[in-house]
Amino acid sequence: MTRPPLTVAELRATITATIDTAPTTAASAMQASMMRALVALLDDALAEHGETDSTLDNSGLLALAQGYARALDPEQRDQLAAGIATRLSVDEAGVILRAANAVRTAVPGIVLRAKANGDTTAEIARELDMTDSYVRRITREHRLASWRLDLYDSAAGPGWQPHEAGDDVMPKTHPFPDLAEHILTAAGRGPREYRARVLIWEGLDEQPDDLPVYVHEQDPPSLLDQARGEVEGLLAEFEQGQKAERRRIAAERGTQADPEDYEDDGTGGHDWHHPTPLAGLVCRRCDLAHKNWAGEACPTAS
Repeated sequence: MTRPPLTVAELRATITATIDTAPTTAASAMQASMMRALVALLDDALAEHGETDSTLDNSGLLALAQGYARALDPEQRDQLAAGIATRLSVDEAGVILRAANAVRTAVPGIVLRAKANGDTTAEIARELDMTDSYVRRITREHRLASWRLDLYDSAAGPGWQPHEAGDDVMPKTHPFPDLAEHILTAAGRGPREYRARVLIWEGLDEQPDDLPVYVHEQDPPSLLDQARGEVEGLLAEFEQGQKAERRRIAAERGTQADPEDYEDDGTGGHDWHHPTPLAGLVCRRCDLAHKNWAGEACPTAS
């Protein structure tokens, strides 16, 4: 008899039970972390659809979750991969790969926040199924920075008043001035209407205002500078749109547009846009402000 597919809630409960009963070994720790990521994705699915009776064909997910809990050596994992490939759907594989990529991308932040909360290198390595040296490498190459953006004599009150605060995990090669520029650009209208300052500290703990590792202050741009930036941005967007339209028409007619329309459009791979109507151009891909662009290619352009 064919078993009906489990609901999302039932699948979530089954994976959670599998995590709780898995053997507590270094190899199973990373597997449990991956399954917890799957549980988080299922929670998102439940929240998005507002349902507890949605069904999901979980044959591949459930088999993979249970198999990984039991597979403690490469040979067993190879056997699991060979078997699961015949039962795992594309959708299920996509969920698993996205969960794995999310965890992999978040590892530096997970490690640094764990260190900030007092976990030792050995404890972090054991939980993430990593070597101690790899955890130390992450802490050497990345840093955790907390920051606060203040506005002066703003609607919040006289003098310096907090406007936004947060924290970021960043490579140590990424300078604090770049982080400050990103914060100011992402803040939108506030720094464009009032004097602004960004205070940056290393670590997560709240620290005194007189002990930041970096401070940046700036006056709001003049109306003339704002207008100049708006005009330059509009002209650049218009020219890019015209080139794209000429290429499209040439393709439809089977003719060749102006060769210049096929050359580098002058963006360097950046995707310039205005985050807010009054903000200057910023690259959607790498957050670089157009006013700071010196012609270098976008590092994240494909």
